Amino acid sequence: MRYSKQREAINTYLQGTTCHPTAEEVYEQVKHEIHDISLATVYRNLKQLQELNLIKRLDTGEGEARFDADLSDHSHFLCERCGNVYDLFDELVAPEDIADKLGKGFTVGRKMIYAYGVCDKCNK
Repeated sequence: MRYSKQREAINTYLQGTTCHPTAEEVYEQVKHEIHDISLATVYRNLKQLQELNLIKRLDTGEGEARFDADLSDHSHFLCERCGNVYDLFDELVAPEDIADKLGKGFTVGRKMIYAYGVCDKCNK
């Protein structure tokens, strides 16, 4: 895949944030740097970054996908009021525990767990 300043700008933005933005939110941020970028270009480059295993696509079941540049094994908490997504780095359920529950012969290479509720800001 050849170099693209749009893809680099999108990746740089994602590497520098922990807010798990949607494609539209990425577009809103990156267009300040690249004024003529289109939303279609953002979508295409997000797909390419995902295919290159540089970012993760989060499908939380709440509508639009979100994107995460942190490739470490972690889960996410989604606030059902404001829609913000937070990283959960504690090992809530280890892949080995999942395999043990499934039974003999199962191995789990990675996991993605979503917890849903209300964040501290919305609870105030």
